[in-house]
Amino acid sequence: MRRSFAAFRRPAFVIVAIVVATYNFVFFTVLGYGPVALGLGVVPLGLVFTGWGVGLALGILVIFGRRITAAASAAEVEAVEATPEEAMAAT
Repeated sequence: MRRSFAAFRRPAFVIVAIVVATYNFVFFTVLGYGPVALGLGVVPLGLVFTGWGVGLALGILVIFGRRITAAASAAEVEAVEATPEEAMAAT
C-alpha cells in the first residue's frame, strides 16, 4: 500500500494530479449541466462537444506538440539496461 502513494511525494505528480482532477470535474459538470443551461437539443449539443474535442486535440498537437518535441529533442537520454528486478529495486 505504501508504494501506491509514493508518487505523491513528487511535486510534479501532485500538480498533474490536481490539474487532471480539476479538468475532469469541470468537463463532467459542463457535460451534465450544459444542455440545461443552454437549452440545447441533442444534435447542437453533440456539435458543441465535437468542436470542443477537436479544438482540444488540435491545441495540444499544434501549440504544445511543437514545444514538447523541441524539449524532448534537446534532452539527452541515456540508455540504461537493467533487469525487471533491478528496475523495481531502484524505485
